[in-house]
Amino acid sequence: FPTRRSSDLKIFGGAKRLLRFRVVLTIHELTQVPLNNSVVFVRWKVWVFADVNCELTGWIEAKAGSGCTSHQSVEMHRVRWEEDFPIECNFSVDQTSDVLDPFILRLSVRKVS
Repeated sequence: FPTRRSSDLKIFGGAKRLLRFRVVLTIHELTQVPLNNSVVFVRWKVWVFADVNCELTGWIEAKAGSGCTSHQSVEMHRVRWEEDFPIECNFSVDQTSDVLDPFILRLSVRKVS
């Protein structure tokens, strides 16, 4: 559930409200993996947009928004993790439309060399 911060974020004269969300990322399994008898893991990053009106800042990485799973071996072209990752994300809200700024979650599967 969202919680408000006591202070507003001031960006170029416009006040934005900040909301904090607690998100739980669950990674279950990956099937049809062509790399049999390998060890793989999943790395993830959370990206939030700093300010829609500012071209200089662009996309910035959220401070608490990255991590990776444990290393698991591929068995019968399948990998299973069943892991939960709690993430706390701060989102700014546009006061004119009450819409949250964009949020991107990037997942990448990596092979351990």
